Amino acid sequence: MSNRHESMAIVKWLWKNIQVSLMSQYTPMYKACEHKKINRRLTTFEYESMVDYALSLGLENAYIQERRSASEEYVPDFNGAGVQESD
Repeated sequence: MSNRHESMAIVKWLWKNIQVSLMSQYTPMYKACEHKKINRRLTTFEYESMVDYALSLGLENAYIQERRSASEEYVPDFNGAGVQESD
């Protein structure tokens, strides 16, 4: 199930309160696979819906990332060295 409507409510709040940048590069890493809701990339439909919604709010001056710029080449090589788990 998509959290698209919840995301729209967040974007609306952000628009009213702070500057917004919409970026599409979320990539599940580390323990994301343990959480079904965040263990996937955004769909094109979800991202384009958010962009359309943001523009309908008047976010013309916000930074909106091109969808095609989200690729694995931008994900750092993370091996977990030096990371400690919290209790």
